[in-house]
Amino acid sequence: MRGKTRLLLPSLADIFFLCPFLILSLNSGNNLLNDLGTGFHIRAGEYIIHNFTIPKYDIFSFIAPPLPWVAHEWLSEALMGLAYRAGGWSGVVLMFALAMAAAMTIFTRSLARWLQPVPLAAA
Repeated sequence: MRGKTRLLLPSLADIFFLCPFLILSLNSGNNLLNDLGTGFHIRAGEYIIHNFTIPKYDIFSFIAPPLPWVAHEWLSEALMGLAYRAGGWSGVVLMFALAMAAAMTIFTRSLARWLQPVPLAAA
């Protein structure tokens, strides 16, 4: 009987996954994606997906000569492009909500292993 009740109760890591995921994904969106570079990153990701290459020169400046560009965020930009292609702005929000919730879960589980009292890990 004890094993059945344990399956019904969420663990601390489950709670630390669900809370930020639900809060971020069900937010009204007033403050989400307020960064001015979000659209830039999505377009760069779409360029990476379409051309199967990481840009080495600035692809968005049309009045300046092609300046060297170090694409240090190319993987996240490609993921943002895929998420935008799959679900629009909601897809991007859900992708980042999932990433932040997963980071919280991993952090909580590692703290729970390191700090044995669970309330101390939760704090």
